[in-house]
Amino acid sequence: MLTSQRLTLSELLKLSRPWTLLASLLYYILGSGVGDYLGVRLAWEPFLIGLGLSLLLLLSSYYLDSFFRYNLLAAEARKPAVKDAASANSLITLLVALTTLSAGAILSVIAVNQHLLSAGGLVILGIGLGLVLIYAVPPFRVAQRGFGDLVLSFLIVPGPIFFAQYFQNGNLHPLGVFLSFPLLLLYLAMALASGFSAYAADLKKQRLTLVINLGWQRAMNLHNLFLLLGYLSLLGFSFFGDIPWSIAWRGMLTFPVAGYQIWLMTRLAAGEKPRWKALSLASLASAILTAYLVTAALWFI
Repeated sequence: MLTSQRLTLSELLKLSRPWTLLASLLYYILGSGVGDYLGVRLAWEPFLIGLGLSLLLLLSSYYLDSFFRYNLLAAEARKPAVKDAASANSLITLLVALTTLSAGAILSVIAVNQHLLSAGGLVILGIGLGLVLIYAVPPFRVAQRGFGDLVLSFLIVPGPIFFAQYFQNGNLHPLGVFLSFPLLLLYLAMALASGFSAYAADLKKQRLTLVINLGWQRAMNLHNLFLLLGYLSLLGFSFFGDIPWSIAWRGMLTFPVAGYQIWLMTRLAAGEKPRWKALSLASLASAILTAYLVTAALWFI
């Protein structure tokens, strides 16, 4: 939410959405775990450079989006104090965005010069940068149009997994691709679940979100579908040998939590009193705990 006063340091840091950075870190470690599982020894320099690029893409998307939001607020503000504060905030967020983009460019040059980033890795980096621009920069600005969570899901889940593999292995292994698909679906379900509790407030303030764009009922159906497809794909890929069963069964341990999550959603659809806290915790467990269990399996078996 935009503030009508000048940003403090803590508010500026909150714009970085620290919990999504932690989620991205987890998925990056998972991607590195694929290399470890395949017998590739961890090299810290490529690991840290790839992690830095992954996080800098996320930070750039957040601060570019904040810049355009504050720029619009400054243009529409009638009170001089609010206009001045919004103008100052837009400049600050622009400077932070330019800093993160510049840092990413420097890391990319270092990676290319040291032959740490192959042609395939550059393609993934280019796709990631394209998603940042689609998310935050006109004329796309999907963050303002309510589809930002969809783009961010790709930057948070498969993006870091693919980055980690390219920097550790030099290529993209099928195991990482097959793991990223169910994990992406579970993360999307969590993103949808988080939008329901704020639905009334967002509707009242005319804030476009993924749930509002999809509609209450359709968003519920998609939430349940993403959960079921996430676990079914994990099980299916294991059945066909694309994901080892020793990894898949650990990810399946959270399926009862997902079942409870679906039950909560169906109760909500039936008009019962919402249990937002339980829904939030269940969605967090089904997405993040599953990723953690898969990561632990990759690194320690």
